[in-house]
Amino acid sequence: MLTAPMKRLTRPDTPSRSFRLTERDGEIIRAVARWRFMTSDQIVRYLTVLDGTTSHQQVLRRLALLFYYHYLDRPAHQHLQLGTLSHLIYGLGREGARLLAGAGDAVDPHLEWASKNSRASSPHLMHSIETTETMLAFDRACRERGDLRLLDHHRLLPAFPAATRELKHPFRLRATIVRGSQSLALNVVPDRVFAIVRSDNRPFNFCLETDRARMSVTARRLTGKSSYARKLTAFFAAWQQDAHRIQWNMHGFRCLSVVPSEKRIQNMIALQRSITSNRLSALFLYTTPERIAARGPLAPIWISSDADGITLLE
Repeated sequence: MLTAPMKRLTRPDTPSRSFRLTERDGEIIRAVARWRFMTSDQIVRYLTVLDGTTSHQQVLRRLALLFYYHYLDRPAHQHLQLGTLSHLIYGLGREGARLLAGAGDAVDPHLEWASKNSRASSPHLMHSIETTETMLAFDRACRERGDLRLLDHHRLLPAFPAATRELKHPFRLRATIVRGSQSLALNVVPDRVFAIVRSDNRPFNFCLETDRARMSVTARRLTGKSSYARKLTAFFAAWQQDAHRIQWNMHGFRCLSVVPSEKRIQNMIALQRSITSNRLSALFLYTTPERIAARGPLAPIWISSDADGITLLE
């Protein structure tokens, strides 16, 4: 059953075609490095936004060559979904990392990228490409508006305090809560941190969480197995303690959750009200992939604990 899918994940010993890197190839490599994992369909759609004449089949041929020559990888654990997901998933390869590092990008060319990609589990890959899908929607919406800039994740690093930039995990938000007589340190790493900057240079800062309904909403324990309650508690405590300003040099942020169903959103809101005592309702906003696909992420598609139909740039 897995022979054909696994063959698609194996490089030929001697690629039959000659290869010369093009400017478009460089754009593909930078996009994959930026979002960590992308499907071939996502890559095509991203390039089409940049150039409406993009050829789907030509991009697929270039992706195959970039894979053959180690500029991109095809993570091994995607074989579990290749039977139903027709689009291959790509990650950065060793030659791609060397190329970007040589161009001055913040990429470690000495990292064992093939091993790192091979360790990515199937759930992690699916979670990653769903996060990429949301960020592609934001990227497209900002480009279409024309008066907005998207500063995505590592593009925010230059504005972080020097002490944060030197950390191994600069996007880990740290806070402390008191339970009884004990202090409990909580860390939360958003799936994505990004800012949308208006033409007047006003930034709107966001932490993105991609929910695949694999994490308990109702569990209230803050230790042990991860839960949405722990994330909500950490974000709420971080806001109260001004951790976003101290650690990221941000004057504010909102936590955006993209959730599979409207019913699950209501369960999350009930939990949020309990944790926050119904305060800071605008800190947490929720929507579904269907809402984003239908109207775009900048439309009034977001839900708070107080209202539906909220827009982000208010």
